[in-house]
Amino acid sequence: MTVLLPITAATLTAGCTTFSDSDAVARVDDVELSEDELDELLLEIGASDEDLDGVLPAEPVRQVITAWIQETAIGLSDADIEGLYGQGLEASGVACPTVLSAETADAAEAALERLSAGEAYDIVFSETNVDPQLADAVGRIGCLPVDQFPPESREAADVVALFAINADDTFATAALPGAADTIGIVVGFRPFDDLNDQEANEVANIVRAAAAADIDVESIDVHVASRYGTFDTATGTVVALG
Repeated sequence: MTVLLPITAATLTAGCTTFSDSDAVARVDDVELSEDELDELLLEIGASDEDLDGVLPAEPVRQVITAWIQETAIGLSDADIEGLYGQGLEASGVACPTVLSAETADAAEAALERLSAGEAYDIVFSETNVDPQLADAVGRIGCLPVDQFPPESREAADVVALFAINADDTFATAALPGAADTIGIVVGFRPFDDLNDQEANEVANIVRAAAAADIDVESIDVHVASRYGTFDTATGTVVALG
């Protein structure tokens, strides 16, 4: 999510419209999001000072306000999100793993033994991986939301391995049928500190969205300044007026 997107027909400019006799952009119960605080959040996701002085795409701004509302209503701190992520895919709803593809299932098990003994992942990967598509990112394949894996896929060996890893059990292997013979993969858990900013934001959004699904948003007093849109209780998001 970034405000550095092509300007669309729906845009927002800085304004001086009052909201509840303050500069509040949004409010959850008694907690308010001010214009200055919104600017800080926008700067964190890639906006520049020049962007804030001009016209911003409306939808990314609404996404930032939505994230603030969800975070405030749910009460999940950054430490909470990191903790849930560390519990694995089932608990957090998202995984950002590494994948090493070995020539055989035995080679994958041998790689697992080296990793379990403390050998550096990058070294084991460079000496074992046979999939060139994984090489450039050293097996880092991005983040995978749990809803990408429907119930009927949960018994597949690679999916079982993905669900098995967490901050305590950092690697798992799976034997998969290949074109000529059975190949092996090693699925690895990436610590939260290893994620880049985009991945960390993606994890936070997925974790908070999952938590928001368990909250009765209609029981929470949420208001959004009309210049930004309105809060839709059906989706738990800020949407355009009209």
